[in-house]
Formats: sequence, structure tokens, C-alpha cells
Amino acid sequence: MARDANKKRLISELIDLIDADEAILSLLHVSNKETFKENISRRKKTLTASNNELRELISRYKKYVQEKIDKYGIRVSIKRLVKLHHSIAYFSLKSEYALVPKYTLDKIFTDYGAIVDKYDSLPGHIRFGIHLGDLRQNDGEHELHLLEQILHEDVCCLFNLAKSSLNASNSNPKYFQKKESALFRACVVASFNFVECYLNAIAFDFLLKKKKHLEQKEIDLLSEFDSKADRRRFVSLRDKLLKYPKTILALEHPPFDENNNDDARIFLEYAKGIRDAIVHAKPTPDEIRIESSEQAIYSLAFQDVEKIVDASINLVKKIESLVNPNSIRLEWLMQKGGDGYFAESSFE
Repeated sequence: MARDANKKRLISELIDLIDADEAILSLLHVSNKETFKENISRRKKTLTASNNELRELISRYKKYVQEKIDKYGIRVSIKRLVKLHHSIAYFSLKSEYALVPKYTLDKIFTDYGAIVDKYDSLPGHIRFGIHLGDLRQNDGEHELHLLEQILHEDVCCLFNLAKSSLNASNSNPKYFQKKESALFRACVVASFNFVECYLNAIAFDFLLKKKKHLEQKEIDLLSEFDSKADRRRFVSLRDKLLKYPKTILALEHPPFDENNNDDARIFLEYAKGIRDAIVHAKPTPDEIRIESSEQAIYSLAFQDVEKIVDASINLVKKIESLVNPNSIRLEWLMQKGGDGYFAESSFE
């Protein structure tokens, strides 16, 4: 019994080292389908190895893993690497990426920029798609996931569909009219999602870098938190749009508002009414105004949608030019071509 227990302990120790090594290979983006198969084979072989063979393999793997830890400036323990491997493996079993944010990688590595090109120019909240190699087609390739980029692509896709619907066949006029209206509404909501996501992103990244230098009220604003009440608090889109750049730039007043910026005016005064009518739809009549908020939904035209989509992109470009003037963070931001569409090639 004692001999069996000892063997189980040795097997467990060796598998942990294999897992730690595989986690490192995954984080370095060098694992592939071959290394994935090899590690499966190694785990199977531990079950038939003798105790002496297991001890020899453990000694060899300890040295092997430690060399990688030293070489790549890994500053977390083998135990932490094993836990990370388990998380990556969980998603790999579902053929998905484990999305690991840049700020987490900065805690694991002393210099992840030595592994990934242009790493320092990437925003702190960007996520790397990490896997055990089974999803990699070519050595060294890595997946980047940026939520505001995905939501921007939503806007562009929906806009293209909305524009193309204007010239669609009228074999069933009612259907095409309703499809067109649905796409118009989706464009408006998607535009708001994109802008708010971008604003939340720059607030988060600023907190990552400067939190210890900020006053508590600034931290509360950027994190949407009420520290006195110890609970989340809602920050309106208008406050985010005007106060986030103001706070990041340490200005006394917002750098722009709806009175001196046409895009802000379109977005906050016109588009917001349409978006609120869709997102907070309710039949309650307005006692002050004759028309209800529903009227904005029914009268929405393509020209209105185009103004809102353009304003959302212009606002993000404007804010980025203020808070990150020398940045290449928005190289993914799309502009319409001469035909009025967002080019399909821009989505690659």
C-alpha cells in the first residue's frame, strides 16, 4: 500500500511538471498540434514507469522547467503555472481559447514584450487567446481579442447590411421593410455599445497605470463604484463621454461637449433618445410631450442611422487623439469607402 501511495505521489508530481511546461509553451505561443500530442503521450507513459524512472523524469523536468522560468523571466511558481494549465486545458477541451488579459501576463512575466511584437503599444485590457497548441495552424501565431474592436465590427457589419437592404428585392415589401427597420435599430444600439465599451476600456487602462496617483472620487468615477457605500454605481454615458477624457487629461473642464462638438451633439441629444426608446422600451405615455418615445423608433431613417454610426466613430477617434495622441491602438478602426460601405477586407 505504501509503495502504491508513493508511486501515485511521484506520478502526480511528474504530471504537475509536465502541465507547468505545457503552460509555459502555451504562453510563449510555440505549442502546436505535435507538442500537444507528445504531452498526452508523456502523461500516459507515467502510468507504466517504475518509481526509479519517475524520479529520474521528475529530476529532468524540474531542471527543464526551471531553465524556461529563468530564460523567459517567469515570476510565478510552478504551482501557479499548473493551475493556469488547468484553466487553459478546460477551454481547449471545448476547442476554445482561454482569454488571458495583458495585465495578467505582466504579472506572470517580467518582460512579455520580448515574446510578442509591439506588445507595449497594446492596451492593458487586451486579451491573448491561449491554448495548448491544438488550435494553432502555424508556430508563433497568436490571437488577440479586443472587445471594443469586436463591437466596432458589429457596427460596421450591421451598417453594411442596413445599406444593402435599401436596394433589396421587393418581392415581399412588408418583410423587407421590417428587416430594414430591424437593421436600423440594431445599428443604433450597436453604436452605443461600441462607444461605451471604448470609454470603459480607456478608463480601465488608465486605472491600471495611474490609480495610486488619483483621488478617490476619480477612482470611483472611472470604476463606476461608490466607495463610501461600498457598491457599484451607475455612470451615465454622457458623464463617461465628457468626464472620462477630462479626468484622464487632468483638465478642469471636459475637452468637448455637445455645445462645441457636432458628433457629441448628434450622439447625446439625438441618438440617445432613439437608443433609449429601443433599450428602455415602454408604452408609458409622456405627459409633457404629445408624441411618445416610440415615435423615434418608427420614424428612424437610414440617413439618421448613418449620422449616428459616423458620430460614434468620430467620437472615438477624437477621444483617442486626446488621451493617446501617439498611439496605434486604433489601427483596427474602419472608415467607409467611396461606395459608402465598410470594406469586407477590413474585417480580416
